[in-house]
Amino acid sequence: MSEDRVNSFAAVNLADDFKPEKKPKPALPQEETDKLAESTGFPSRQPKLEKPVKPTRGKRYRTGRNQQLNLKVTSDSMERFYKLADDMNAPLGEVFDQAITALIAARKNIKKR
Repeated sequence: MSEDRVNSFAAVNLADDFKPEKKPKPALPQEETDKLAESTGFPSRQPKLEKPVKPTRGKRYRTGRNQQLNLKVTSDSMERFYKLADDMNAPLGEVFDQAITALIAARKNIKKR
């Protein structure tokens, strides 16, 4: 520290002034807390799971696909796409490739008519 700076704490000895506060009162047991919250109408902050959450199957495959495509779709379209991928037991990229190939072929057939 340089000599020309003033030490703001030089006149105060913080160690002498420190006295720990009294210990806080112990909390109520959980059962009593729950009863009190229920009787006063305080809602629980714990989430209520109405239906069990189904973990999604990992969809990680080493396929050489390294480009990302983000789309905004309806929830129905997303559910159908994931169901199709699960039924085919195929990576999402493969299902997308097959869908694009089928759409292009269908459009070519329409143009030939």
